[in-house]
Amino acid sequence: MFNNANRTFDQLRNYAVEKSAGEYLIFLDSTVKPENKQWLSELVNETIDNNTGLVGGKILDNKKRVLNAGMWFEFDTQEVHYTHRGCQADNIGYYYRLVLPQNVFAVSDECMLIKKIFLNK
Repeated sequence: MFNNANRTFDQLRNYAVEKSAGEYLIFLDSTVKPENKQWLSELVNETIDNNTGLVGGKILDNKKRVLNAGMWFEFDTQEVHYTHRGCQADNIGYYYRLVLPQNVFAVSDECMLIKKIFLNK
């Protein structure tokens, strides 16, 4: 058994990955509550017919504003920005970007699904 008394969160996560047997891994923060019953199948569907190995969800605050819908990195200033932060959840966004899947630089570990086969590449 793994003693987690003096382990970092990353060490615990790596241990869980080693012991997992499934095709997918989902990391979900304890504060995140799915909005609908299809949330998991929606994440998995984004990985089925292409080489996408990692997907994330749109995270809302308690006032239904976007906290996180993916991230992008500004190389000049070395800053990380959160896509659509502060937008209302019912807003469709520029060119429907808040309601359609999109490519982003990174996703947060608040809600992250990984296709396990991509971890060893």
